[in-house]
Amino acid sequence: MSASPRRTPAAAGLVWLVAALLATGARFGLALPTPADTPRGGLGPVVYRVFPDPGTLVAPALAKLDLEFSEPIETGFVGNVTVWAVGSSPALAVWATAVVSPFVWVLGASVTVDLPSGLLHAGNRYQVSVDAGGFFASKGGALFAGIAASDACEWCFDVNEKGPVFHNSTVPATLSPQLAPLVAAVNGDLRGSNMRDTMVKLSSYYNRFFASDTGVAAAKWVEQQYVTVAQAAGRLGKDDISVTPFEHAWKMPSLVVRIRGGGGGSGDVANANVNANSSADEVVVLGAHLDSINRQNWTINVQTGRAPGANDDGSAVAFQLEFFRVLLARGLRLRRTLELHVYSGEEEGLYGSADVAADYARRNVNVVAMLQLDQMGFLRNPSHEVIGLFTDNTDAELRALMKLVVGAYATIPYEESNENHRADSDFHSWTNNGYRAMYIAEGPVDDIVYGNAKHSPHDVIDGVSISHVLKVGAAAVGFVLEVVGPAARSN
Repeated sequence: MSASPRRTPAAAGLVWLVAALLATGARFGLALPTPADTPRGGLGPVVYRVFPDPGTLVAPALAKLDLEFSEPIETGFVGNVTVWAVGSSPALAVWATAVVSPFVWVLGASVTVDLPSGLLHAGNRYQVSVDAGGFFASKGGALFAGIAASDACEWCFDVNEKGPVFHNSTVPATLSPQLAPLVAAVNGDLRGSNMRDTMVKLSSYYNRFFASDTGVAAAKWVEQQYVTVAQAAGRLGKDDISVTPFEHAWKMPSLVVRIRGGGGGSGDVANANVNANSSADEVVVLGAHLDSINRQNWTINVQTGRAPGANDDGSAVAFQLEFFRVLLARGLRLRRTLELHVYSGEEEGLYGSADVAADYARRNVNVVAMLQLDQMGFLRNPSHEVIGLFTDNTDAELRALMKLVVGAYATIPYEESNENHRADSDFHSWTNNGYRAMYIAEGPVDDIVYGNAKHSPHDVIDGVSISHVLKVGAAAVGFVLEVVGPAARSN
């Protein structure tokens, strides 16, 4: 816990009085601003995200609640964190703890609340409230406005015996030989020079920190590149192509680029499993993250340090854009819908993808598979060039398919690896919401964590092997085309 700012007794008494009045107002139903109502740059700390995500399913064994704030905070003088049973009349508080207690942990901009075992029961909905004034900004002492317990159910979640409902989608168990020429052709059309140009541009931003103006500028630039590619292919404005920012509580949006599928049809070149079961309402997600961070000095550089992020994760963002260009240039129509997701806030704790995946789960979007690409271009050992295939928090059927894909379409082998939470990426957000997800990268976990220049001013284009990006990308192309199912040409 960080040190409290120095206050005179009079100042401390005034802060306590204001906090007490705010907390009293919350208890008696006065209208208080919630984080969603607080404008960016307002007086008090804003909650960027909470866990569990509102409206999602969790298991009864849930052990903690998390709040992520816009700035470092400290524990206030009064107030509780309360868990309510929703649906009872009057509302029933099933558990509460003072903000100053052994259950509440504050570290920087994060708050963790430990829950007692046996508190939650399957089949119930719960709501969490945080009293106003329970936390305050470390810098300046502005009070947190609180999260109210109300009919609006700002922070509610449901408890299911097994947690999130598993989306048991149909994915190919074998490869389709008729797809091989198309996969080879698409991979042959990918231009390393285009990807290099994209990485150079992305790394020219001072950083792409998720709460920075340069992060916003980078997101707008990437959005415009997709619009330009769609225009060049004559597809902009057509009902099958959309480029949509996904707004968050912080500045920098994520981006969802959608190529709507056309469903099944006879005579199409596609995997037989996709032919038999495909639908335009089934979605395949190819993800990467746009934000970058400098972790060389945790107290200063996280927000203000130079972070070019050419490889982490500019390499995957560049690959996505080039893949999109080739798909449109070839006039391919798809059976299933393909979405390219460019996330913000990954480096902070998967913020952006958690927002998106929770939104899709609440809307019951039928995501059949998600593939995450994060760091594609660092080649630690040129004599042992491999694709890292990750086994933790990934789907067994997708892993089996990826092994077949690498064997058939890639020119280098795979090596299985386990992150052990040393290199978490956005696929976790999809697994946590019951979706099938998969992750491949430039190599096994030690390649991702050690030896490269990630999270520093030195993650520049000179450290990226474009050849290796293309080799890892070849597996991504094969995987996506096998699962999404290409249909007919549009020209």
